[in-house]
Order: sequence, then structure tokens, then C-alpha cells
Amino acid sequence: MKSASAQVTITLLENNITGAGQPDVNVNAAAGTFSLPLLGGNIDFKSTNPTEFYTTQTAGSGTLPLGVTHVRISSGQGLTLLGTIQPEQVVSIQPKTLYAGGLNLGTGTYNINYRLAIAGTAWVAGTYYTPTDITLTTPRAQSITINVPSFMTINTPAPTTILTVASLSNYRTGSGISGTNTFNYSTSLPTLVSLQADGTSTFSFSTTTPKIVDPTPASNLLSAAISSPVTSAAINVTNVAQQLNATGIAVPVTNRQSVGTTFSVSPANLKANFVQAGTYNLPIRYNLAKTAAAYSSGTITATTTSNVQVVVPRLLELLVQTNDIVFNVNSINAYKNGLTVAMPNPVVLSSTVPYSLSVRASGDFTLSAGNTIPVGAVTIEGAAGQTGVTSLPLTNTLQTIISGASPQIDRSINLQYRIPEAASNALIGKSSGTYQNTITFTLTAP
Repeated sequence: MKSASAQVTITLLENNITGAGQPDVNVNAAAGTFSLPLLGGNIDFKSTNPTEFYTTQTAGSGTLPLGVTHVRISSGQGLTLLGTIQPEQVVSIQPKTLYAGGLNLGTGTYNINYRLAIAGTAWVAGTYYTPTDITLTTPRAQSITINVPSFMTINTPAPTTILTVASLSNYRTGSGISGTNTFNYSTSLPTLVSLQADGTSTFSFSTTTPKIVDPTPASNLLSAAISSPVTSAAINVTNVAQQLNATGIAVPVTNRQSVGTTFSVSPANLKANFVQAGTYNLPIRYNLAKTAAAYSSGTITATTTSNVQVVVPRLLELLVQTNDIVFNVNSINAYKNGLTVAMPNPVVLSSTVPYSLSVRASGDFTLSAGNTIPVGAVTIEGAAGQTGVTSLPLTNTLQTIISGASPQIDRSINLQYRIPEAASNALIGKSSGTYQNTITFTLTAP
């Protein structure tokens, strides 16, 4: 900090503005010489500029109220003789008495202490000045200049943001999954925030669960938007920096700003790209810069890095409709050509790990005691157009019809039951009636 007689210049440092507790800044400067009248008089101090400091920039500076500056006489030989040095005064356009009621003591020099109240003001980079008038002082016309530095410093880096799939419903409805991180920085400049994937265009993947391949979802499946202190439209994250806020985030009181960013993945993107259980990690980087219009003595930027993780747990679900499957063996053609009955609704399964689907019957088809049809007379298989299903005669032990399939959400499996022509002999000679059986499906994963 520097000062000069009559023309007082106070140059602040970043630490003056952002230091713990924002302590006030004091500068003691020579005010000039005084000459009091014979029967007493006052030394009065006022600004000749209405309400605010002027700025030397044509654009880009903020405003600075006169009231941040307080003045008092700090020393002056003979001023206390029959007069009174007044308490500290707030600078304004109204004359404020610094010394009252002195006798004619001739001339002398004295100092003024200038105190800047740092707390409670947003200190925006720039040079601010105000002309002042000090009665009974030579020179009478003086000025105060305050230099506010340009700075942008990360205080608290952004933590890792974890987006967790809580249940299969995240893949189906609503907004998918989301999470927010917050970082804190100090600044004297209106700030633009941009975001990018840091050095990659895909998520990396790790897991302790069984897998078939390592998924590599694209970074642009992740969306991001500022949620505080302003809100912004969402962007899709790429490895090229994209601006999150269209206009600058204003310099706040305390000059410390927290920025919250909400990250999300939609249900559709989850379902198509984040199915395998494990952790998907994307390194990200925030780039901070001043707005184009902001005053600055040079290029001022700041950067902080972090990670966004999508965590998918081990999830399994199997939905089987309970509608009865009915074979109507009511014509000779049923014996000659066999019968096929499709399940009215598909089996729907979901798994975030490789899986297998098995099926078994409770036993033979039964009418009453002693009246049965062998269980193996009926084959279970994929319906027309259905792939990936092994055709097998039913048994009363588990048999796998889908094996080692890739993780998938809401996969529909269309099945049918068939009595082949070769097995129709098992129906000959059987008593008429309804033969029943119970079929159980089991979804398993290692």
C-alpha cells in the first residue's frame, strides 16, 4: 500500500480483500499544512463527488460507495491546544468536522488516517477516485484514489460428484440420476464458467462384478448446468470447453463465490449405456475467466479439476405374466401335426450383470391320481423371430434356455410352448380333461 501527501493512493492486495475476517485497511498520509483563524475554526472534510467514487475505466469497473472510506486526524503539532480532534468520520458529500475550535497557531502540518472498511462491500477490480475538499488546509483540493487488483483464485476445489442408480426405476421414468458439486473461489471480476471432460471423450470403467466387456460411454451422455448462484441451461459434456453461464457471475460481497453444478444422466441414456454394474468415471475441468467487458490489468483465469462418477449396483428383476397356457387337443390334426401355443405376454427381465434364464416344470401334467401326461411332451422355445433362446423339452429340473447374456434393462423374451408331432403319441389314450402343470422361471447371475 502506498500513500502520497495531498493526493492519497491506496493500493489494495488480494489478501486485504479476502483475508480471514476481512480486516480493515488503514493508511496514514500527510494532509498538508493548516492555518487556523484567530478566534478558532474547524477543519472540515468532504468529497466533491456525489455518492460514489469515480472510475478511470470507461467500462468494466464496478461501483464503490464513498462510505467505505473513513477519515480522522492522526497527528498534528499544536492542533490539540484549545481545540478538539474529532472522532473518525465517514466520507460523504456533506462536510465532516475533523478538528473543531482552535486558536490562531500559525501554520503546521498534520496527517489524516484513511480507513477502508473491507467487509460488506463487493470489491470489483478497477481504479476508483474522488476529489475532496479540506478547509483551512493547503492544498485544499485533494483526492483519494483506490486501486482494486484483478484476481481469481480457487479456494475449495470441486469434489467428486457421485450419481448413483438407486433402483431400476431410474432407467424407466423421471429424470434419471443426478448429483451436485460445489467449488469456491475468490475474485474481483465478473466470472464466466466453462466445463469440459478433462483429456478424454469417454467414461472409464471399473467393476468387481462379472462382466462381458468394459463399457465406454461417451462423455456427452452426461449433462451439466449451473444451479447456484445463478441457473443456466444444460450442456452435454464434451472434451471441448463449453460455457455454462451466458453472462458473468457478479462479484459478491466478501469477494468469495460458490458455484454449484448439477450433473444428470437421463433414463434413456442410462438404459442404453450404463447397464453393466460398476463405476463409470469421467474427469472434468472447470475453467474460470473474466467477462469480456470486465476491467483487468491482464489475463486472469483459474482452473479446478474433479470427477463425475456413475455408480451402478448389482440389480436383477424378472417379470412373468401368470396367464394360463392352454393346449386344446380337440382334433385329429392336433395329433398329426402337433400344437403350438404362444405365451400371451413376454417374459421381461432386467439385469446389470451377465445373466442366465432357466425354467422347470413341477412334474408331469396331471388330471387326477394316475392320469398324467409326461412333462417332456411339451417343449419350451423362443417364439417366431425371438433369438437367443434354446429350445428344450420341459423337465422337473432347472434347464437353462438363455445363458451368459449381456446386461440389459427390460428385455422382452417372447416364448411359446409346443407339443411336437413326435411327442403327440404321449396324448393317445389319455382320459379327457384338463391336465395341469406349474412352470417356474429363474433368473440367475454369478
